[in-house]
Amino acid sequence: MQRSVANDEGPEAQPAPVFRSLVLPLPRALAFELFTFQIHRWWSPVAGASPTGVPWGEIVLQTWQNGRWFERDREGVEHEWGRVASISVPVNIIIDWYLNKRFRDVATELELCFIEIDEGRTRLTLEHRAFERLGPEGVAVREAICQGWNGLMSRYAIFCRNAAALLARASRAD
Repeated sequence: MQRSVANDEGPEAQPAPVFRSLVLPLPRALAFELFTFQIHRWWSPVAGASPTGVPWGEIVLQTWQNGRWFERDREGVEHEWGRVASISVPVNIIIDWYLNKRFRDVATELELCFIEIDEGRTRLTLEHRAFERLGPEGVAVREAICQGWNGLMSRYAIFCRNAAALLARASRAD
């Protein structure tokens, strides 16, 4: 069910943010690293190809203020997805995300917080917001993004569980 909030400028409803939360079996710094530096290993673009139709090669998220988030296709052409608006490694990152060519000049916001539960577990909270900036299409885009995050978070959780299993095996071998 979609939650909406009243728009101060009129009676229309604004699309609610998308929220997701995961408990990961990893220390916070490692969970952050796997989300950011290793994003190309678990994130797969929905279409599987760049806007020009060339298969994608890698996804890069530069983890510094105003760092770029982009896809590089197999021909080496870069397609920018967004920019890092704020970052505090390994605590949180806020990204201005330009979802596609139609919204190239309008960013939604993606905020990821990595909360240490204990030495070996981290809670990741995700909030994807500001869909109202997309105008009348914001509600439909939010619904599509909601489904996309379900798959992406599932892939990320599996990637983290596999990393935790490898770490456990390595520590037993020592």
